[in-house]
Amino acid sequence: MTDSRRGRRIGRGLLAGLLAAVTLLAGCTGGLRTETIVIPDVPEAVPPSGNEAGDWEVAAIYRLPAADEPADGLYRWTAADKLVRLVQSGSGRQTVEAFEAPYGEAQRLLELDADSSDVRALSPDGSRLSVFSYGAGKPSAAPSLTLISLPDGAKKVFQPPAVVSRSGGAKLIWSDNSRFLSYLALLDQGELGIGVYDEADESMRTYELEDADRAAFFYSVKLSDDGDGALMVKEQQGEPPSLTLFRKRDGKFVQAYEHPIHSDGRAEWIDSERIVFIGTDGTLFLYDSRNGELSVLLDRAANFKLSDDRRLIAYSTRDATIEVARLRGNSLYYGQTAYRGLVADELLWSPDNGALLVQGRKPYETGAAQAASPAPAEDSGNRDVRRGEVAQWIVLDFAP
Repeated sequence: MTDSRRGRRIGRGLLAGLLAAVTLLAGCTGGLRTETIVIPDVPEAVPPSGNEAGDWEVAAIYRLPAADEPADGLYRWTAADKLVRLVQSGSGRQTVEAFEAPYGEAQRLLELDADSSDVRALSPDGSRLSVFSYGAGKPSAAPSLTLISLPDGAKKVFQPPAVVSRSGGAKLIWSDNSRFLSYLALLDQGELGIGVYDEADESMRTYELEDADRAAFFYSVKLSDDGDGALMVKEQQGEPPSLTLFRKRDGKFVQAYEHPIHSDGRAEWIDSERIVFIGTDGTLFLYDSRNGELSVLLDRAANFKLSDDRRLIAYSTRDATIEVARLRGNSLYYGQTAYRGLVADELLWSPDNGALLVQGRKPYETGAAQAASPAPAEDSGNRDVRRGEVAQWIVLDFAP
């Protein structure tokens, strides 16, 4: 058994039990603050079993077909072996397509009117498509939010109480449980706030941002599953981007935490109290708001994605390797290489954790993309098992 397959704690080369008090610049005040970074010791042995111990053998690798015309694709899992893809072509035409394993052919579900689809987002469970329209070309038309059910195409239209801000690409972002849809909103006096659609009661509300830095440019906002926390990415001239955590208090969102973040702004909720993000130097951090501790999960990460149940994490490294590990508490265990030779821009777990969707590109200096564990010799006609091929979107299917 290779070292990569042994059950082990991630970050084993870090100093044991080290507590480091690090003085950081606070982006919003310009003053100094102290923050405790926890670099844990190697844990006691935990009895492994199956994939619990990190036995992530890749049984097959499937390549998803390209769109009919130059386009950007956005994928979501709808079941253990089913995907939907949102495609926007160069001409502005938008379609939603469905795939089933082995993902060789796309079934067109519906088409969207490009003129009315300024901003769009698929829910994490793939059941709804949200589309925001500014009413372009129709001066008398009010902005509207349309929710489209998949696959039947049934629509619900809402009039938001505040306009979606065009800051940061005017992103619509769903919470991980597909309940809340959030966006940056412009309030009555032109100040920046948070707009929220709640699927539970089909309501739309706006919230003031208290203590928000007016000199900063905010890119996005994502709510926690309970709707009481908001993660926002902001940037100020001459400073690196920052991740800011806001908490809902007395009907407003108040800033509770801030930390410099990697330029891609990637961050995820583990639960309503903990978040994971990549720092400016590539360190993968876990922040726990219950005690204010910042833990180091990895000292080398280029990208990451948590599974739906928050028990697993897939992450890519600077040397074009994709690895999988188990998240327990505030630490990672049983890290194992799943794929080599691809720079992963997006990672997405299937609902049953049995497959990993990867969107990536081949690094210039890497010779061939290949699985860490050899795939079966038989070829389904859509499996990317030949070395030297580069897949834009692939599915890593793990052995049971």
